[in-house]
Amino acid sequence: ALSNLCRQGIDGLISLEYSKALAETGKPVVMFGNLWPEWDCVYPDKADYMRRTVAYLRGRGYRKIGFMGLTHELRAVVLREELSRYNLPVREDWFIDTFATRGNGAAAAEKLLSLSERPEAVILHSDILMSGLVHAAAGRIDIPRDLAVISFDNLKESAYFQPPLTTFDQCLDQ
Repeated sequence: ALSNLCRQGIDGLISLEYSKALAETGKPVVMFGNLWPEWDCVYPDKADYMRRTVAYLRGRGYRKIGFMGLTHELRAVVLREELSRYNLPVREDWFIDTFATRGNGAAAAEKLLSLSERPEAVILHSDILMSGLVHAAAGRIDIPRDLAVISFDNLKESAYFQPPLTTFDQCLDQ
């Protein structure tokens, strides 16, 4: 598809996904949604969102906070910084690396639930991971009593989660 676009004489590309093939086109590229150091990017302020998420959880008394998602991504990096800043534990075993898909949510939740010591709260990279987490946790732990969960995206489907999902609206439409 990319080759076909280039043959049609496009001037540049806006992409959601990184690909080496993008660089090979020789066309200007703007990435949407995430920071990519080698490209011009348009993306929400995920660092600010994570700082506000940590403040929200801290304000409710949570001190042991984990993460499910891409552990090299900006939100995970800022989470580590914020936890360190407030002298809260930064436990890499509480950072479960996974790409945001429903199936991956269940697999990541299994890793989290198998830990001998779990965090009190977990921040999910995306609402998409929530359904997998809820499915894996069913009958084993009580969300939110045993594990508080907060996510990003505020997908329309989030309104139907049981228990109700706390989700951070990134206002992508803006």
